[in-house]
Amino acid sequence: MPGYRYRALERDGTLRLGRLPATDLADLERQLARRALTLLRARRDLLPAARVGNRRERLAFTFHLEQMLAAGLPLLEALADLREQAESPHLAALAGQLHDRIEGGSTLSAALAEQGSSFDATYVALIRAGEHSGNLPEMLARLGAMLRWQDEVAAHTRTLLLYPAIVAVAVGGASAFLVGYLVPQMADFLRDLGGRLPWSTRALIALSDWLGAHGLALLGALAAAALSLPLASRHAGLRQIWEALRLRLPWYGPLLHGLAMARFAQCLATLYRAGVPILSALDLAGAAAGNPTLGAALQRGGERLAAGQGLADSLGGERLFPPWVVRLLRLGEQTGQLDQALSHVAEWYRRRVGATIERAQALIAPALTVLLGGLLCWVMLAVLGPIFDAVGSMR
Repeated sequence: MPGYRYRALERDGTLRLGRLPATDLADLERQLARRALTLLRARRDLLPAARVGNRRERLAFTFHLEQMLAAGLPLLEALADLREQAESPHLAALAGQLHDRIEGGSTLSAALAEQGSSFDATYVALIRAGEHSGNLPEMLARLGAMLRWQDEVAAHTRTLLLYPAIVAVAVGGASAFLVGYLVPQMADFLRDLGGRLPWSTRALIALSDWLGAHGLALLGALAAAALSLPLASRHAGLRQIWEALRLRLPWYGPLLHGLAMARFAQCLATLYRAGVPILSALDLAGAAAGNPTLGAALQRGGERLAAGQGLADSLGGERLFPPWVVRLLRLGEQTGQLDQALSHVAEWYRRRVGATIERAQALIAPALTVLLGGLLCWVMLAVLGPIFDAVGSMR
């Protein structure tokens, strides 16, 4: 983003250095005048894009604002403090832009909505609800709790996938070396030993010959598939089909379903508690779930809700919502405690997802170790077995 580095004087003569986004020098002077600063010198600069690129930066932004506002600091001063103290240049630039827009008469929610993909519609809707209710610090605290949980789940998922990825690389590298290099070198020697080779050796040699003939084509197909996946994910119909197939996979499907249900229930509970209209809250929660199949089910449920049905009855016709969830939501509607019922649903799915990830971590490591050991044993027996047989026959 174009901007300027500047030197300016405060009213007491203190020298201030900084940088601001501005279209030209006149715009820069107007911004500095609103801060009671007199421009001395400025030069053109390329400011970092004011985009919060990851969940942890959003969490840091949310936590800082929540703490400052809860302590009684005005919003503009809180943003100015973040602009001066933020270690991330993206956060500093974001705080500066939000400060200028709010100082120019915008609300925080409207300013956040102009940041594009940095803050999704759910985040903006909760901030807007906090502004309307006059309790923005509490809403920021709820947002912070939601972001912390999402970051915790993401960390567990990364931990779950790290070991399999390392072992997969090791297995792939060892397999490529053994089958692509070692076995072709040994194949002629093993055939010259005479006699009928065992089935394990014949299978290994056949696999090595097939990879030698079609290896490049296989690599090309894998590369094409890897490159086409991002393009296919942009197509809404293909993405929904892919997500529906993933939900039917054993173990992995229930994990994805649990994650999506936990996000949906927690987001809807937060939005409903904040006073967001139920139809708008349902749309936002469906987008926050991160699963097109669940989002489509919620859209159909929203249509029934708009026709006059209750939330439990609207979602009861969708197979993605178990009967116990529907009963709990119906009880929450009858007692006027729908937000608590949704919180219970979110908590149950959070515990289920955590337990599933822990079981997977306990099972994947030994399973992959056995797989690698079995592969190495097969190769060793297939190569060394005929040699030992030939030595034994010579004796």
